[in-house]
Amino acid sequence: MTNYFDYHQTIKQVSGLNSVSTLKKWRLKIEHLTGHTFQEDRIQTGKRSYSKVFLFTTDDIEKLQQIADTKGSLGLDRAILWASGQHGSPQGGRGSKRARLAIKISAPLLIGGTNVHESRANPLIRLGLKPIS
Repeated sequence: MTNYFDYHQTIKQVSGLNSVSTLKKWRLKIEHLTGHTFQEDRIQTGKRSYSKVFLFTTDDIEKLQQIADTKGSLGLDRAILWASGQHGSPQGGRGSKRARLAIKISAPLLIGGTNVHESRANPLIRLGLKPIS
């Protein structure tokens, strides 16, 4: 049988998570980014009124702790994706960002001809490298 924890119990177990409102925001962001759904329950708040609350498993609490531990260095979105296993490294793909930037900068330089005017505009020709035709 799985144990479930409410908002206040979850906050007590996760260091770095300080309020119910923060937990609710994280829950929404986790659902949006990863598609993970949390256990729902209804609690009676009045004679005829009920409120929907979400419950968290021990696995959810472990992932929330990972997010709390890494959000300072990665940012919340990347920390959520890393904790859910949807992105490989805890560096947040910094190497891949550099590669994308290099491609973005060099792609226009790789296209071009070999006339003199284009050689001024294309640093690859100035360096003696042949652009991709």
